[in-house]
Parts: sequence; structure tokens; C-alpha cells
Amino acid sequence: MLAKAWHWLLVGGLGLGVAVATGCSSDEPTNDGGTSGSGGSGPGGGKGGTGAAGSSGTGGTGGTPTAGTGGTTAGSGGSSGSAGSGARGGAAGGGAGGAPTTGGAAGSAGTGLGGAGGSAGDMGGAGATAGSGGGGMSATLVEPIQRNGNYVLEFGDVYFEVNAAVGARIVDLHLKGATNSANLLTGSSVNAVNYGSTFWPSPQDWEWPPTTSITEINNGAYTATVANPSVTMVGQTNATTGLSVTKKFTADLAKSTIVIDYTMTASTGGKSFAPWEITRVFKRGITFYPTGTAPGVAGAGFPIIPTTTGAGCTWHQATPGAGMDQKIHADGGVGGWLAHVDGDVLLVKKFGDIPVAQQAPDEGEIEIYVSGPEEYIEIEQQGPYAPIAMGESKTWTVTWYVRKLPPGITAAVGDQMLVDYVTSLIQ
Repeated sequence: MLAKAWHWLLVGGLGLGVAVATGCSSDEPTNDGGTSGSGGSGPGGGKGGTGAAGSSGTGGTGGTPTAGTGGTTAGSGGSSGSAGSGARGGAAGGGAGGAPTTGGAAGSAGTGLGGAGGSAGDMGGAGATAGSGGGGMSATLVEPIQRNGNYVLEFGDVYFEVNAAVGARIVDLHLKGATNSANLLTGSSVNAVNYGSTFWPSPQDWEWPPTTSITEINNGAYTATVANPSVTMVGQTNATTGLSVTKKFTADLAKSTIVIDYTMTASTGGKSFAPWEITRVFKRGITFYPTGTAPGVAGAGFPIIPTTTGAGCTWHQATPGAGMDQKIHADGGVGGWLAHVDGDVLLVKKFGDIPVAQQAPDEGEIEIYVSGPEEYIEIEQQGPYAPIAMGESKTWTVTWYVRKLPPGITAAVGDQMLVDYVTSLIQ
């Protein structure tokens, strides 16, 4: 809907080890007395703690991966770190580590139900920092990527589909095996213009609707090129902004994430823009982000959406049904992420955090729009506002994490365990 925003950088990673978090941040555990065990391999292992000489450290708690492989040799003097236990489902963690180099014991095998069990300590001599776990088994990309005119990145439980003919728009995102296994994104049946996930240049000083003023960016045909495990889509130049947009979608199979690179190229000079990703989800569930230094304000002339704060984050609980159009423009806190939970499925968008001074005029780093009459919400983030010279290109990266909530974590406003899970996931 009417909105403004853009962000530069989403990074991928699998379920990481449990890191005790405060608010919306988290740190790795540190263990005195021993070389630490590495975190689980597999796409979701936790990182082991750092240890000094003596007894062994303990690996972090795992995420939701496949089995990991064994680590390398243990360091001299200390014993290896023990395996981190898995958080949930999947095969057991890695196998036993290699033989010791000088006196250290081999690392133990990963344990637990979550394929994030630790591998052996990696070269952790006295006072040394443990290396990370052995490489886990990556998910396999289902081919072909091009299917029935659209482009699909399907791996593990993740299904991600893009329609190149309609603005290289993301039209389907779902998680197989979840209780809520339906498409998280709204379709054209909810709103003929505002559906799926797309990209706009910010600020919104172009005329509404985007289907006419920024057609080539919003809903024009893009030319797609497949290079497994990526697909790159190139749009035409838009006269209103002087920009053309390229979108590259990559399946990070090791981390089980989708990395999106948005590139704006200017055919004219002298203008400044910020990147802006707009993702439409159904009017249900919870949306939250780390609270920034500046309070949220009403956006685009609409009343401000209702929010609460807790666990270092700002939260919006969706209310289905008809109401008023509402919007918030806000500064996100440290970490650069925006999350949405629908049933037992979590979507986290990770990007580069920007200060208030780098936000586009009359826009926000975080923007949430709630449609009054229709059943959708836009969860949006923007990148830095900066000039783009003629012929220059600027790329902004966003990483999408789609996960089933682990047992024991509740999708509730202000839930600290939910925040801790998000921050451990994106590290």
C-alpha cells in the first residue's frame, strides 16, 4: 500500500547455538577451564564457548539441522569440548573428532535430537579459542529452478517462488512440515496491486499507484537468468526515477536461508534514494523488531498502529477484520532485523542497521502498514538514503530466515525466549 522504505543487508544463518540474550541482543557463552567444543555442524549448530586450559567447555545448543560431521583434532594440553545438545528434530550431531595432536583428547560425537550436536574441538590448545564445528550436510536444491514460468528455490522445508513477469515479485513463501504450511504471503485475490513481496525506491515521492508511476520497477517484466543456486532478474529503466532494478535471489543451502541482493542503477544523476523491501502478510500473528533510539511515528498521513514494548523490542499484534488504515515509521535497534510470526512459522528479515541520520526523508528504517478494509499487513524495511551518480549501481542485501518455532517457544507479544531465538538465529 502507500508506504516508503529501504534497507541494505540481510544475512543468512542456520539455527545457531543458544546464546543467552538480553533484550534483542545475544552473546556467545564463555567457559573457563578447557578448550571449548565447537558448535554443531549441520545447518543449525550452535557455536561452542571459548575456554582456557583445563576442563572442557560446552558447546552451544543446536538448532534444526541435518547431521553434522566430526571436527578436527583437539588442541594440545586440554581435553576437547563436549558436544552441544540439539534443540529439536533431525539426526544426531557430528561424529567423533580426529586424533589429538599433542596430548589432547579427541572431541566427542555430537549428541541430541537436533542435528546441532557439537563436533570435536578444533585446534583448541591451552588458552585458545575453539574453532567452529565441522561442516554439516547442506540441504539439496530441488531442480529445475524455472517451473511453469516462475522461478522456485526449494530446499529442505523451504519453498520460495518468484514471478519475473510481474516485477520479479516474490509470490509464495511457505514451510513444509509446519502446522501452518500455507503461503505466508498474500496474493492478488486480497489486493490486486499490493500482494507478495516487492521492492521500491524510497522516498515515495513518485505518484501512487506504483503500477503506473514506477511500472518497470514494481510490476513490469524482468529478464531472468538462472545460475544454480541463484536466479538473477533484471528490470527496465523507469523514467520517473531514472532507475533500473536488478534482483538476485540465492539459496544459501549451508545456512538454509534466502539471500536477496537488490541493485539500483541510475541512468541519470543528482538524485538520492534508499532501498525499500515491502512484504505483504496476512492480517494475523505478531510483528516485532528491536526498539531503536527514536520513537515510532505515524506514517504517510495515517494514524499510528498500536504497539507495545518488551524484551527490548517493539511489538504489533495483528487484529483481523475491517478497521482503519494505519502505519508506523520507526528506527530499528541494534541488529538490523524485522520478524513476523504466523502460527508456528517465523519469518525474519535481516539487513544492515542504519542510524536515523541515514533514513530517507519522511520515511523510517522500519515501516509497518495495516490495511483497514483488507486482510493484509505490510512489513517493510529500508536501507541507507544516499545519492546515486549517473551510471552508478548500489546494492542492498537482505537475508530471509524461515523457521518452524522450536518446542517451548511461544508466539506471544513480549516473549523473551522468542526474541532470544531470533537473535541466536541471525548471528
